[in-house]
Amino acid sequence: MKRILVDCYFFENEYQGSRTYIKNLYSRIFDIESKKAPQERNYYFLTTYVPKILENEFKSYEFVKIIKHKFKNRYLRLFFEFPLMILNNKIDVAHFQYKAPPIKFCKYILTIHDVLFLDNLNYTGLSYYIKNMLAIKLSFKISDYILTVSEYSKNQMISKFSNNKQIHVIENAVDDKFYNFQPTVNKNKFLSEKNVRNYFLYVSRFEPRKNHVSLLKAFVDGKFYKQYDLILIGYQNIRCKKFDDLLLTLNMDIRRKIKIDKSGVQEHELLHYIKHSSVFIYPSLFEGFGIPPLEAAALGSKVICSNMSAMSNFNFFTPYHIEPKAKNLIISLNKIIVDRDKIRIKKIKQSLKERYNWNNSAIKLFELINS
Repeated sequence: MKRILVDCYFFENEYQGSRTYIKNLYSRIFDIESKKAPQERNYYFLTTYVPKILENEFKSYEFVKIIKHKFKNRYLRLFFEFPLMILNNKIDVAHFQYKAPPIKFCKYILTIHDVLFLDNLNYTGLSYYIKNMLAIKLSFKISDYILTVSEYSKNQMISKFSNNKQIHVIENAVDDKFYNFQPTVNKNKFLSEKNVRNYFLYVSRFEPRKNHVSLLKAFVDGKFYKQYDLILIGYQNIRCKKFDDLLLTLNMDIRRKIKIDKSGVQEHELLHYIKHSSVFIYPSLFEGFGIPPLEAAALGSKVICSNMSAMSNFNFFTPYHIEPKAKNLIISLNKIIVDRDKIRIKKIKQSLKERYNWNNSAIKLFELINS
């Protein structure tokens, strides 16, 4: 029996891949543990500043304990609180995301979802680069097991950090709820409630690398605003100056066709937004994995997806798997809005189920924990 600590810092912020990753992997690991005899189970400590969030996200098990942090600041936790937690709770293995405590008293598993900021300084800024480069590189060096979510990210880390350390790929996947979702509000009623017409949708944080500006340019230059609205949902992480500047140049009639929500929406509502969209568009330039277009496809939506970085593997989106320049988005949008090929959409869903499965990923992590 081992004692496992899991850093759940990312549950305290907006929904993102790191949070989805931990929730889905450990939910399945806990299910595996529950089927074992009590004396054979590992014991898990989930750490957070907001215990209520974890109580809502995970089922309750006698072998899982939630520990509340004293510090809200992540660096105070890493430098002071985690080492004491590890000692006091006799932890054997601790699992961190991106950054691990420099004072080490047990084995570390470190998941680095991507290191895109190393090649894209113009999108992130110098201070972000320096702070994260030093912390992540040190964490990489001292950790016993390194995980990432795609072969693309693995190759990036080998290039940037080291080729002497084994890096395990434990991929993201699509949760069953996306395949099984049944809307409680039909499309016409949903459009009426939200006071929108048929719409194109992009769900992602606002950062320059997410390339909202190319989608906005395509929406305007292709004159899609005559028949469709454009809905953009996601928290603002880094200012998108080019997007903001372009938006300000548009007349008010066009701007009324563009709905921007940076406050976030509840999951059930978000599933309705995706399900009822005319087209889900994912024009991001750089991703360590890129799960939103997969989730949209699992819901049965039409998807246009970038073919850059880790998303180059999503070739099942062909012919709507494109370099996300505005002119390419215009061409693909004009084609996909009249595309009635439902068989292609079914084949995409089947490909997703076969290639990206949380159960398979959880088993890989469970075996690593117990190795």
